[in-house]
Order: sequence, then structure tokens, then C-alpha cells
Amino acid sequence: DGGLDAVPPEHELAGGERALRVGHGCHRVGHYHRGSECRREGEGRRVRSPAMAQGARTEGERFGAWAVVRFLAGGGMDEVYEVVHAAGDLRGALKVPRAVDDAVAVARFERGARIAASLAHPHIVRALDLGRSGAAPYLVLELLRGVDLSARLARGPLAVEDAAALGLQVCDALAFAHGRRVVHRDLSAANVFLCEGAGVDARVLDFGVARVAGE
Repeated sequence: DGGLDAVPPEHELAGGERALRVGHGCHRVGHYHRGSECRREGEGRRVRSPAMAQGARTEGERFGAWAVVRFLAGGGMDEVYEVVHAAGDLRGALKVPRAVDDAVAVARFERGARIAASLAHPHIVRALDLGRSGAAPYLVLELLRGVDLSARLARGPLAVEDAAALGLQVCDALAFAHGRRVVHRDLSAANVFLCEGAGVDARVLDFGVARVAGE
């Protein structure tokens, strides 16, 4: 939603706002910054590393059961962080709006988050959690490994059989969404994520400007 700033086109992540460039398997917030350790200096003052300094949230900050690990990406409207669940090793991609004091932006974010959480399909980035932390609404998506289609096509065309498989997966995901009256409204190569591994395994990302028909 709002577009994520590029950090290298391929990355480790886990459902991306792109590896996760996020996305919320794979999630595109994919291009993320490494080395987000924080340290303490002076009188216990918390100092962010260069990676965390690019986002407004601090390492260890809690959003429900999730703790911020590092900043992944940010755009004009939202920021994405890698997070870890309190219960163990489950990692996700946390998406939060930048302007939590902007009622319009918060309402837009919450609408998109509810839509994303309502769509459970193997080729749509999976929502793990959504809620509020103080004034900040948040959405946690699966954290993915791979590259978005835009970055992949910059390296050259797909093989015919891979392109056909990809097209079927994306169409199946959109048909599923349309069957629930959800229109994506921002489908592009940057919003299709190719998870790493054998064969073609795509995720449709970023339902931030999606609408439910009739609402």
C-alpha cells in the first residue's frame, strides 16, 4: 500500500506493503536492510542502528504478541518490519501506517487490513494477525523468500511454461477474491511475488487499496 521503497530486488523474508519487498511462504517486503541490532549507550539511552533508523519503530517494540526485529521497507503511507511472535520462532512482516494521527489514513489501512485478512488462498499473501497497539493499527503477514515479478522480468522473460503457470495462479487468486466481491485495484508485476523454490509459486500482494463491491 502506498508503494514500498526499493532496497535490493531480491531478499530473504517471509505476506508484503518487495521479499518481503514484503510480500504479505513469501512476502514482498523482500528488500530489507540487514544488521538491525540496537545497543545502549550513556544513561540507558536506546540507540537505533542505521537499519532501524529508517523506520519510526524501535527494535523490541511490541504489537500484540509480536516484537519488532528490524525495519524492512517504507513508503509514503506505510512501514514494514520483520517481527517475531512471543510464542517462539514464528516470523512475520508487520505493516503499520506512518500517520497514525491521520483518521483517513488509518481508516484506509484498517479497511485494507480487514480485506487482506479475509482472503485465505494459496496464491494470496497470508495474513497472520491484525489489531491495534495504542493508536497504531497493524497487520502481520507471512514473511516470504523470493523476488517480485517486476524484478524477475528485469532479468529477462519467463519460460513459456512458467509464464502459463504463473498466469493460472494469479487468475485463480483473483477469481477467489472476486468471488468474495473483493477488487484488488492495484494489480501489477510489482504486486505479484515469486517465492523461491522448485517450480512456480506466486502470491498476489498488497490489498491496501482494494474495495469490496457494493460497499
